[in-house]
Amino acid sequence: AFDAWMERHRLAYATLIVVAACFVLVLFVDLPLAIWLNSGAWVALDPAFRLIGELGRPEGFVAAAILLALLAAWSAWRLDARDRGPEAAWWRWVLRHCYLLFATLLSSTALLHLLKQVVGRLRPRVWFSDGHYGLDWPFAGFPADSFPSGHTQVAFAVAVAIALAAPRWALVVYLLAALVGLSRIVNEMHYLSDVVAAAFMVIALALLWKRWFLDPAARWPGTTPLAWPALWRARRRRDPRGRQAAAKSSPASTRA
Repeated sequence: AFDAWMERHRLAYATLIVVAACFVLVLFVDLPLAIWLNSGAWVALDPAFRLIGELGRPEGFVAAAILLALLAAWSAWRLDARDRGPEAAWWRWVLRHCYLLFATLLSSTALLHLLKQVVGRLRPRVWFSDGHYGLDWPFAGFPADSFPSGHTQVAFAVAVAIALAAPRWALVVYLLAALVGLSRIVNEMHYLSDVVAAAFMVIALALLWKRWFLDPAARWPGTTPLAWPALWRARRRRDPRGRQAAAKSSPASTRA
């Protein structure tokens, strides 16, 4: 029975494994690893990892994705008007992946900040300055907001969007995202479990959104925003429940 459940709910099963792994990391790995990375040759690499960590800032990626989405929407609308279907379809494909990135970033950011405040985990710098390792009160704010890592979340959100659009670059972008996560550990901002949790959270959410935004049967995500109202009205006309509700509320049905 468990094997059958696992086959039907692979993502839930993977979540259980990652949660158990994070508990093991918190108890046995996180602090020794942080202490080891804070000594020896890793200290000399701290400036380089600070630069790598800047790849986890969302501003540049969000701005570039918005510009690309606007270009894709305008290009698809213009090519559709000229009856150039194949070229317009390519731009709609780009638009779908932009929507996937936006949905992944928004949903993971909301979940990430909720976990940061509820869990209240102290950052590694608190250990090196005061010797405190563990949890603070919920909603205590910085520096009790280590779990999960925000920079890692952004890096993996961009990486998974690129990997789904261009699978041949998947290894490269995932390695870059992993380097961003490593930089947060070297720079004493996060523990390993913070990075692992953020990476898994983003990948899981992206796979859930993939079923909606990249499914060819779902027409509306691949259209330009200018066509959304018409598609929404058409969908309501095709919805039996919508037709029934409209029939009950119409004056003709009342007179009948």
